[in-house]
Amino acid sequence: FPATGGVVLTLLGVLACGGGNDVEKITKLIEAYGKNPRELCTTYATPAMIRAQFVNEQNCLRAASSPGAADPRVKADKVSVTGSTAVAIRTTGTPPGVGMKSKIYLVKQDGHWKITQVAAG
Repeated sequence: FPATGGVVLTLLGVLACGGGNDVEKITKLIEAYGKNPRELCTTYATPAMIRAQFVNEQNCLRAASSPGAADPRVKADKVSVTGSTAVAIRTTGTPPGVGMKSKIYLVKQDGHWKITQVAAG
């Protein structure tokens, strides 16, 4: 799954929830999955996103565990929230691919932001 490593990183960085407003929560989510990509698969992605991007959670976890999947320097450059949906631009901060951008689509479900899609930015 070499091509999915960036998707995992992108997806994992978007779903952390905590205190603060929605933009802060989404930013923290992106940073959290950058540090621990497996959380994308277990916490931050919707089941539909897992099926569309990875087929199943096991494949997602495999990709998230691959060397280079973590990106502790990831940044959320722009977060736009409209009601219960949001779009964030994620910028890679760790080689390879420093500066590469991805567009993260999110939906708020039961008070928590979940990633629905990751697309090239």
